[in-house]
Amino acid sequence: MSYCMMQHYFNIEKINGRILIVDFSFSNNKKLRLILFYNLANHRTGEEINNKIDINTHVIKQIKKAKSQKMEIICCGDFNLQYQRFKKRQDNKQSIPKMLKIFQKLEDLNLWDVHKETYDMDNTKEIMTYWCFI
Repeated sequence: MSYCMMQHYFNIEKINGRILIVDFSFSNNKKLRLILFYNLANHRTGEEINNKIDINTHVIKQIKKAKSQKMEIICCGDFNLQYQRFKKRQDNKQSIPKMLKIFQKLEDLNLWDVHKETYDMDNTKEIMTYWCFI
């Protein structure tokens, strides 16, 4: 972390090698919580599904905690789930599998996928995105 940013962070949490939370404080009592996560890619067994749901639950808990402390939130990561599958079931008024309920919780907390919104991915085919680090 650069020196400029080091003077602003006041909390770092690492959870199960899957979630990194960094809290920053800036002038005028502005606070920011950065949540970075990478969820399990596979979920074939009951244990893998439960682990994935636990990670999702922890991310939601951290978002709610930040909101209760009036922090701005940036959430970056990969749930390794298909939003389109959730949306289709929601639109067809079908029950939502527990693993996909994370998307409803994020929307209820007013958090949205900026790539999907920017590129209108629901209407123009799937667009794969990635971050390039140089």
